[in-house]
Amino acid sequence: MAHHAHTNVPGRDPDLIYAGSALRALGISMVSGMLSMFSLGIAAWIPPLRRLIVAELEKSVGSRAERTVVVSRRYQTIAILAMLAIGLVGYPLEVFMFWFLPAQIGVTILGLVFAWLPHHPHNGLGRYTNTRVTLFPGSGLIARGHARHIVHHMLPRIPHHRIPAVFEKLRRILEARGTRIEGPGAGPNGPKVFLGFNPERVAAIEQEAARSDAQPF
Repeated sequence: MAHHAHTNVPGRDPDLIYAGSALRALGISMVSGMLSMFSLGIAAWIPPLRRLIVAELEKSVGSRAERTVVVSRRYQTIAILAMLAIGLVGYPLEVFMFWFLPAQIGVTILGLVFAWLPHHPHNGLGRYTNTRVTLFPGSGLIARGHARHIVHHMLPRIPHHRIPAVFEKLRRILEARGTRIEGPGAGPNGPKVFLGFNPERVAAIEQEAARSDAQPF
């Protein structure tokens, strides 16, 4: 909720942790995945660390932080005990290949596809410019509709599978308001999906977003 309310605002958007190059986002996704799946909940058994985790979570989930930590602690404790038990009875490789590794891959993909790719380079601030559309072959399958992530930010209650249809209805408005639409699906003369971190390009995107946001409706 904090990310949606304060998208790309330094100090207020918790997802800005993913801002930067694709390589940095990959590293952050892997580390945060490990923390969220196996570490924070266990650390929450230690009272000082628990208070620290709750205080940090309150920045993004508010009053739900306490409940979130309790549920995470319970789940991670049960999961780790189950993995240890299965490993000790003779199946450590199976635990790694069919539980730990798929989970790690999954959360890493989530960080890249849902937190980094739609917002890169994380510097637009307006309703129509704080995220982008990335239309490339397979993007609909990989991102479950969030290749058109701008629609999710504008109308977050729309189910994922309906986002593409809503995008087509809004496309002319989004284009007129300066939404970045990139990739082969943007049209024959459309820009490529920006994946790098060229400072000049990043600055140009920010300036163009500011110009679009300043236009009257």
